[in-house]
Amino acid sequence: MESIPSEITKSIVYAARHVPGYLREDAEQEAALGALSAMPRFDPARGVKLRTFLDRRAVGAVKDWWRRQDPATRSHRRAIKAGDAPEIISQPVFCHKNLPALEPSPEAQYLRNEAHCRLRSAIRRLSPSRAQILMGLYFEDRTYKDLAVAMGRSAESVGQSRGQALKQLRRMLK
Repeated sequence: MESIPSEITKSIVYAARHVPGYLREDAEQEAALGALSAMPRFDPARGVKLRTFLDRRAVGAVKDWWRRQDPATRSHRRAIKAGDAPEIISQPVFCHKNLPALEPSPEAQYLRNEAHCRLRSAIRRLSPSRAQILMGLYFEDRTYKDLAVAMGRSAESVGQSRGQALKQLRRMLK
């Protein structure tokens, strides 16, 4: 992608940003084709920025590509959502949710575990209240309100302490 001008490269990345990783390269190729094929039609006299023009063309190309991958039509999709789809239509179709999850490599697992160990170690060095807030919010899925009640503080105070704790944590992990 180095030979493609910067604006087109940004549009390609923008267009493929929501496509799952294992399909992103294909989506980026479609976005590149869409953006490059639209270039001759770009007219700066219309008052539209090049990036805006390319983004729309690239996103449209990715959407068209994504629809071509799915054998179900829009009316079939509506029927599936409504629950009254015929048996043959309700079988799994091309969708990233229906594909098996890719297992991370052993190296990726090791690096993730190492990062978690560093993070937990740094959290233990914080003050007990800041550690409790970060552990509650990020590891125990508790809410600000829930933590505030448990700690006898306001939710705003918990939010401020969270921000201070994150700043301190960033400094520790540098």
